[in-house]
Amino acid sequence: MGSTAGLELAPSRRAVAVMVTEAPSEAASSGIDVALLAELRAALRGGTAADLARAVNAPPPAVDAALAALAARGTLVQRGPRWFMA
Repeated sequence: MGSTAGLELAPSRRAVAVMVTEAPSEAASSGIDVALLAELRAALRGGTAADLARAVNAPPPAVDAALAALAARGTLVQRGPRWFMA
């Protein structure tokens, strides 16, 4: 058998390492959480709870609870009345 020094594997044969830094939780997969995260990712200036409630068509108490849960997980931060991605 010959030496394999200097030979490269084809792109389809190369190994790829993947690291998961945060496993999705059941709470993160709720519809309101996903909608809030999508809105805030798109908003350069963040959003107030009232703005987010209107954007995702959800009752303000549910939005407040979801924002608090996302902040507790470190996904969002609140600066004044506005919420931003962490």
